[in-house]
Amino acid sequence: MTTTAHTSGPELADRLLQDVGNESVIAAVKLLGGHRNGFWLREFLDPACQRTPPSTP
Repeated sequence: MTTTAHTSGPELADRLLQDVGNESVIAAVKLLGGHRNGFWLREFLDPACQRTPPSTP
């Protein structure tokens, strides 16, 4: 899935929610899509933003 800067947060949420039936997931994705124009959805989707877990000593 490709996201663009021209896609609004709510539009991005709607794209992600196609074929999703879980009401809790729908509510969470819509909440994230509406917050700061989908900032957190974009962070979660951007592979460059994927963080590796900290290593344990």
